[in-house]
Amino acid sequence: MKDLLRKKSHYHWVLILVICSYVSFMTYLFPRTWADTSTSKDIINQVASIVPVLKNIQKPETPFTGYNQEFVFREMNKHETTYTNYWGAFYAIFWIMSPIYWIFGFVGSFFISQNRYEKFILRPYSLVRVWAYFFLATAILAFILIFPISSNGIFFNQMSSSLPTLLFSWIITAGVLFSHGESTHLLILRFIINR
Repeated sequence: MKDLLRKKSHYHWVLILVICSYVSFMTYLFPRTWADTSTSKDIINQVASIVPVLKNIQKPETPFTGYNQEFVFREMNKHETTYTNYWGAFYAIFWIMSPIYWIFGFVGSFFISQNRYEKFILRPYSLVRVWAYFFLATAILAFILIFPISSNGIFFNQMSSSLPTLLFSWIITAGVLFSHGESTHLLILRFIINR
């Protein structure tokens, strides 16, 4: 028991466990009628004022114009669930918990393997590697803060009616936050050690 959370992989597994528990709770146990209460709507609106993706799923803009637009939206709607306050609560609670996922990545990077430590911290060209990892994680984080994950397909859809699809989509989203926390710590560590 004392070896718990002494490896970076332990933080990955805790992250996956937290997301699986969250998605399962929201899918099977969350009282969906609560999402229509004024308290829930206030929480959703407060989070939407900070997190653009929540505002974007509330009022989706038309991405296509021109020829055969009706066909495109009819095909898209076969795979997507329309926005309800339940989905607003789902997103809002996830983003309220998002600092936890970032902290998992930041703290988990204290336990990186010796090989990764050498690659990211000790080698002469590692500064470029750390900056590249940080900018990539930041760019993907910026993307998921603005656009919901929805491929109209099997694997990626944050508002899917399929539990495996939901789990996969939200684990990927939390993983981006985890990676950003990890890359931030590696960048700090790189500057501290190589001053």
